[in-house]
Amino acid sequence: RVYDGSRRLFRCTIAFEGKPETALDDRVIITGEAALGSLSGGGRSGNVGRYTSVDLENLSLSGMDAGNYTLDGVSSLEDVPLEKAIEISPAKLTISVKEPVAITMGDPMPELSEEDISILGLVPGEDKSEIDFDELSTSCSPNNSREAVTGTIAPEGLETENYTII
Repeated sequence: RVYDGSRRLFRCTIAFEGKPETALDDRVIITGEAALGSLSGGGRSGNVGRYTSVDLENLSLSGMDAGNYTLDGVSSLEDVPLEKAIEISPAKLTISVKEPVAITMGDPMPELSEEDISILGLVPGEDKSEIDFDELSTSCSPNNSREAVTGTIAPEGLETENYTII
């Protein structure tokens, strides 16, 4: 799945083992919410990476025979192993210079700041703080013409954990 800033999983099938033989015909459903568990290798849950477990939250019983069972005070389970790992891949982020910048041949490239950059593609609830601007630099193409040309100045050196900058 592509990074969306959420820990929630929308499609999750949970199979529980240990059902007693006498309960084979009982109709009981365990419902709850599944969320990404611990990120393999550490880090904030929900970030880009590989997940091998989920957290099950707000568990409850329903169904025709739910009255025959209890969860013994358990309403959540942490780090429940998954049969197949979940991979969260980076979302795409488009970064460009807001205003056209004119330069003359031989002049140094202009220095840019966060305010000069336009960002498209951040997931709802996130802002520029997701991007490391410490190494912000510029490049220009074409960069070797001796004649006046129209070129594109692009921001470079930006880093972010959950996005691929395009």
